[in-house]
Amino acid sequence: QKYMDSVGTSATTTFDVPVSNINNSYWFAVRAKGTNNLVGLRSIAVEHTGGATSGGACLLDCGLNDDAGVANITSPTSILQSCNGNNFDVTIDLTNISSTSQTNFPVYYQLGTGTPVMQNYTGTLAGGTTASFTFTTQLNLATPGNYNLKVWTVLTGDGATCNDTLEMPINFSNPIGTFPYTEDFQATAFPPNNSYLDNPDNDVTWVRSGNVTGPTGANTNAMFLDCYSYNAPGEEDIFGLISMDLTTTLSAQLTFDLAHAQYSATYTDGLKVMVSTDCGQTFTQAYFKSGAQLATA
Repeated sequence: QKYMDSVGTSATTTFDVPVSNINNSYWFAVRAKGTNNLVGLRSIAVEHTGGATSGGACLLDCGLNDDAGVANITSPTSILQSCNGNNFDVTIDLTNISSTSQTNFPVYYQLGTGTPVMQNYTGTLAGGTTASFTFTTQLNLATPGNYNLKVWTVLTGDGATCNDTLEMPINFSNPIGTFPYTEDFQATAFPPNNSYLDNPDNDVTWVRSGNVTGPTGANTNAMFLDCYSYNAPGEEDIFGLISMDLTTTLSAQLTFDLAHAQYSATYTDGLKVMVSTDCGQTFTQAYFKSGAQLATA
């Protein structure tokens, strides 16, 4: 059973509640109070997620009007390949949700449990703004593998520590060099080795589906996207393979099997195959079909 303490009364529809820590999560409820101290039933309590709570807004402590934090990691990306070299820029968007300008504060990044890299931000980060910042020392990835990159700021008297730190996973790989290369989606893990997903809206995307009738008529597994249940015009969900080293081959060919049922003449979907010859920096379209042209049923 949950118990709630009374924190005050108000003759209007608003009330300021002082809290001991703005980063904590709190539950609130109200009830009407009439003459002769008659009170109504308490409303269903609602949760206000604090600044350090997952999904909560980052809040500034009223008693500490200074802030410097990290809004985004814009470089590197989470998928990196050695055909682009072993050194990568670390670029972030700094943020300041206070009303006070900040300057000359340290910013750090760390790969895994390695030695942190520190550099002072010497520009002026005005209140309520963001600014791009690139470390002079590049990130070095010596060997293929999975890594964790952490970036953070340190500011004396920071009133919003909830935006100080961001982390991201990095997968670093060598190009595929053994051919012919086949992906039949029979392994349970998805996405398979040497591949990745890009799902910009974190909604319906590519998954592995079993008990599919294959091109020979036998049951098999396949990669599947539920377009029937997904109405998001303009969204693109990407299944990508890492680069392939074709320097020792005379020619290359890509083949694949597909099946698609069109929803209607009004609501259609498309499939693109994009190819990069510069290790994923730019892409050109090699295949595109949509609507009735894509449909096989």
